[in-house]
Amino acid sequence: MTTVVLADDEALLRKAMAALLPLEGEITVISNALSASTAANAAGSS
Repeated sequence: MTTVVLADDEALLRKAMAALLPLEGEITVISNALSASTAANAAGSS
């Protein structure tokens, strides 16, 4: 299984990607973030 943290400043894009990625197979979105630094912190805490 692949886990991802989404990072983008557009909330609509993050929401769409979070909905679409799991449809591709074994992908789990564990968090989403407004910036790369926030995403790195989220990934480090998971």
